[in-house]
Amino acid sequence: MDSFRPKRQGMPRLQFSENTSIWLNAIRGLAAQIVVVSHAFQIFFSGESAAVRWSVGKIYWIIMTIAPLAQQAVIAFFVISGWLVGGKILNDMIGQRFDFRKYIIDRVTRLWIVLIPALAVTMALDQGAIHLGAGTSIIASRSFFYPAVWHQVDPWSLKVFLSNVFFSQMITSWQFGTNLSLWSLSNEFWYYFLLPFILGTCLAPSGKIRVICLLSVIAIVSLFLISSNLAPNFPFRYIFYFVIWSIAAIAASISRKAAFVGIGIIALCMTAIFTTTSQPKMLPTFESDIYTAVFILFFILLTDKIPGKWLSQSAKFFSSYSYSLYVIHLPVLVFLMSFDPALSNRASYSSDALIRFAVYVAIANLVAFGLSLVTERNTARLKSAIFYRLNDFGMKPTVA
Repeated sequence: MDSFRPKRQGMPRLQFSENTSIWLNAIRGLAAQIVVVSHAFQIFFSGESAAVRWSVGKIYWIIMTIAPLAQQAVIAFFVISGWLVGGKILNDMIGQRFDFRKYIIDRVTRLWIVLIPALAVTMALDQGAIHLGAGTSIIASRSFFYPAVWHQVDPWSLKVFLSNVFFSQMITSWQFGTNLSLWSLSNEFWYYFLLPFILGTCLAPSGKIRVICLLSVIAIVSLFLISSNLAPNFPFRYIFYFVIWSIAAIAASISRKAAFVGIGIIALCMTAIFTTTSQPKMLPTFESDIYTAVFILFFILLTDKIPGKWLSQSAKFFSSYSYSLYVIHLPVLVFLMSFDPALSNRASYSSDALIRFAVYVAIANLVAFGLSLVTERNTARLKSAIFYRLNDFGMKPTVA
């Protein structure tokens, strides 16, 4: 099962225009910043307003506009991941170039090189906040964000740590420590394998490999079903976001005209469903998530015509540490807040609170950037080292 490649080559490799690549970086970098601002806003501010200057009030208005968009930002991550990773899977498997062993190394290295250090940093920051600062009271006073069910499972236990290492958070456990953002990594990881296994069930060159792929699909879907032990709607959520992820993959793999038509049809069908049913939805954000995904996909399809060179450097910079920022910002924020007596309870809107808020968000960015220098920046080097080690054992992956 090292490769699904038959003996001939099919469709050309997936390529994007320079403008599209720039805008994908911009969306990824912006989405990470929106998640940070949103989470910081929720655990920082109470919603009450002190008397502030009109100019300061405008800044609050901007922050309050961004604050509810964390879910939409995560959908943006799913769409971009589906577009880039899922699109390449489809293109390589249909083009008969897919090397499964190389793909596993690429994906797992990309995730683990940041995640494992981030989990260690989470433990250090959380324990520092609890034992050296007022972390316990900070967490207790934000029960809407850190609910009782999270406390009950000992979020710093070895079991939860290992569950997060192996991407079974939201399946066998909750997220590790205060790092509640980690939920989406479980989705991403299993989607990385579910799509090629589904395709392999149909396209693999031998019956044996097709059976293995089918059994793998059943195993992954079974994991999704197990997640119902944590919450009844989790299996539906896994499958629903996989559909969004897969739509993005398909859109990246077909002609732009066909993608426009297909996404437009999906949007019209969803609109018809939403306007004709009054039944409660299993997923409260279902409608919003679909429209967010459709909007982002339409925008991506247009980006090859939208000049982006003026945005190139800043988009590349902010996207370069977006993964690190996503997986470390919450522990950093909780740690900082645990040493700020003014935040034993959430703050009301004031000029002073706004300054501290901005400082905390900036520090979270600096820590994430520092983490990325020793993790994300070395992803290619780590992959090369693994390839060479496999080659030493006569197991070098075939590079397409």
